[in-house]
Amino acid sequence: MFNYTEFMAKRGNKKAQFKLGQRYAKGQGVTQDYDQAITWYTKAAKQGHLEAQYLLGWMYGQGQGVTQDYEEAIKWFGFAAKQGSQEAQYALGVLYSGTGYMGVTPLIDYEESIKWLQKSAEQGYAEAQNSLGESYEWGVGVPRSIEKAINWYELAAKQDHLEAQKNFGRIYKEGLGVSQNHEKAAEWFQKAAEQGDLEAQKTLGAMYLEGKGIEQNYQQAFIWYSQAAEKGDKEAQRITGSMYSNGQGVAQDNQQALKWYRLAAEQKNVEAQAALGMLYTKGKEVSQDINEAIYWLKQAAEQGSMQAQIALGEIYEQGQGQGIEKNYEEAIYWYRLAAIGWNWDSEAQYRLGKIYTEMQDSRENYERGISWYLLAAAQQHIEAQFALGLIYLKGKGILINKVIAYTFLNRAAVKHGLAAEARDTLIETLMAEEIESGKILSKEMDEPGNFLIALNQFLKRANKIREIKG
Repeated sequence: MFNYTEFMAKRGNKKAQFKLGQRYAKGQGVTQDYDQAITWYTKAAKQGHLEAQYLLGWMYGQGQGVTQDYEEAIKWFGFAAKQGSQEAQYALGVLYSGTGYMGVTPLIDYEESIKWLQKSAEQGYAEAQNSLGESYEWGVGVPRSIEKAINWYELAAKQDHLEAQKNFGRIYKEGLGVSQNHEKAAEWFQKAAEQGDLEAQKTLGAMYLEGKGIEQNYQQAFIWYSQAAEKGDKEAQRITGSMYSNGQGVAQDNQQALKWYRLAAEQKNVEAQAALGMLYTKGKEVSQDINEAIYWLKQAAEQGSMQAQIALGEIYEQGQGQGIEKNYEEAIYWYRLAAIGWNWDSEAQYRLGKIYTEMQDSRENYERGISWYLLAAAQQHIEAQFALGLIYLKGKGILINKVIAYTFLNRAAVKHGLAAEARDTLIETLMAEEIESGKILSKEMDEPGNFLIALNQFLKRANKIREIKG
């Protein structure tokens, strides 16, 4: 059969020439040889063979078996396109757009690009329909028109074009030119996800996990995130680990959580590193390993994870684990990272206050502790408010001020039983005007940015009164 094809090709039969070119290009029955493929495609193309013209354009565009030459690619694509080849028309559209699957080209001509994309799209070629939709959505080479973009996306999406399905889903998710419809968005993302698209799987997983616009469904969220995780996506691996850890959409399994957290952590996913460290710290269903916990928590903490910074502070504050002694200096270091800067975390501020006030090694450190308690209390931290209430009540390191003590205890009492008991006991010793002063102070402290200002002004007034009475 090969000899007959070669015989006919050498006699000038363009179909045989094309077929021979294909065999050399694919290595079918012969050693793969792009030079020979180019030779026979060229012979067939010069006789007007449409597919040969298209493939010749492709090889010049890709630099396959020949020096990459966009001018030659356009020439051969042009011959095929004028014969009605939708693939060649699309290829011309891409080449003239300056970007695409053939790399960045210097032949930008948006008018030509749109012309050929339109011709291909009107023949029903899904790739061209999606590209034309993107051109209209972003206004590249044509006036921006979401309506036309939607039309082309829909035509391509209904042909199972993956990128068009994602684009169409995004249009509905964001409500671009149509009424926002998360259910329709999920429908189109699912079609893309079922084709194995990683981003669609993650998007669909997030929609089901968050339940925004569609009914929350942890099982569906797990299905899609786990598929994305299997492809190696670190964020999907982290979320899969989290779902195993919390038993969301799947039976709770910390061994599986450990596996997925580690895969994501090894790819430097900060949240996974922190979660992995926490698992090793707690030792639930996995062997407790404080040294391993510290390793992963430090990886995350050094990248700014507030959760990891606080966890490390706690380990060193309490001396958790074999061989780990209490180390306030280390604890303070990690708590401070979480307490200042962008994090400005009230829990870390509270813990710093607790360490400094419990150290009792100097008045300076005690005052430092009160300052940290105040910063945490300004963020409505209940324990910090309770601690400050007791400090002002008992006069630990500062002058007793029952009105301020009442103010902080009353603020904490909403969610803290012991604070409520302490407040109620204190009320029995207060006059009505003192209680009213505490309520006014609390109201002033609630004004935006006025927490510390109101407290300081109250203290100044109290000191002035004390001096006068003095």
